[in-house]
Amino acid sequence: MFRYTEQNYEITKKVKLKGLKSVEKDRFSKLHIIDKKYLKIYGRMGMDITLNLDEFCIYNENGSIIICNQNVHISISPIDITYPNLDAEITRHDISYRMVNKLIGKKDGYIQDVLNGREDINLSTALKLKEALFNHLDTEYLFSNDIKLTTIEGVN
Repeated sequence: MFRYTEQNYEITKKVKLKGLKSVEKDRFSKLHIIDKKYLKIYGRMGMDITLNLDEFCIYNENGSIIICNQNVHISISPIDITYPNLDAEITRHDISYRMVNKLIGKKDGYIQDVLNGREDINLSTALKLKEALFNHLDTEYLFSNDIKLTTIEGVN
C-alpha cells in the first residue's frame, strides 16, 4: 500500500474528469492531504474540492502519486513549503490564500510565493499576518522552517 503524508502537493499533469475535457493544472493553487483521508484541492477561483481518499485507487508511478477512480485521474507530487507551520495553520483555519493576501494588503499570489520560497516576507508583513489571523500563536512557531506540532490552545 502506498503511504502519503499530511503535507502539500502540486498537480504534475492535467486533471482528467469524466465527461469533461482535461483541466489544466494551473487552475488549481494547492492540494493538501488532511488526516490521511481527504484530499483538498484549492481552486484559483474559489472552486475548492474535497475528495474522500477511501473512494480512490492510489499508487506511485514515476515519482508521482496517482489518485484515480472511474471518474477522476489526478497525478500529484509533494512540494516543499518554506513555512510549513504557517501553511498548516492557514489550511487548518480554512482561510483562503486570497483572504490572507487581502488582510495583509498584498497582491494575489503573494502568500503562495512566500510559502513556495519564490518571495521573501519582511518583518512588518509577518507581524501584520500574525496579528490579523494568528495572534494566539507564537511567531517563532508560525515562521519556523521546521514542522512543529501545536496543542489545541495553540501553544507549542
